[in-house]
Amino acid sequence: MILRDGQQYGPYNEQQLQQHIRDGVISKTDLAWTEGQFDWLPIQSVLDPIARSGNLCPQCKGPLLLQVENPQRSTGIIVIVLGILLAPFCVGIILLVWGWSLSSETRRTWHCRGCGRMFPA
Repeated sequence: MILRDGQQYGPYNEQQLQQHIRDGVISKTDLAWTEGQFDWLPIQSVLDPIARSGNLCPQCKGPLLLQVENPQRSTGIIVIVLGILLAPFCVGIILLVWGWSLSSETRRTWHCRGCGRMFPA
C-alpha cells in the first residue's frame, strides 16, 4: 500500500512499484506499508534494502527493512511544555533544552521480515 497526500493506493507488487517510480507516478519519499510492518515508511527504505543493496538477515537470510523510531518524543514534548511553564525561572530553560533533545532522538534498526529479529543500523 502507498500513502500519498493522505490517500492510500495499492496494493502493488515490487515490480509495479519500481515501474511507477521510473515513470514518476510514485516518489521514493512517498510512504509505503507492507504486511508485517509496524508503521508507514518511505518507499526507499522498503525497496532499497531488498531490491538494491541486498541486505539480508545473517540468521535466516530474509530481507531486512530499515525502521526509524522516535521513542522519547512524547516525553520530550511534556518536558518542553513544563519548560515553557517554568520559563520565568532558570530551570525552565534547562527543561526546554532537555525536552528538545529527548524529542529529537531517533533510533534506527534493521528488522528482518523473515524471522523478526532486529539489528542496529
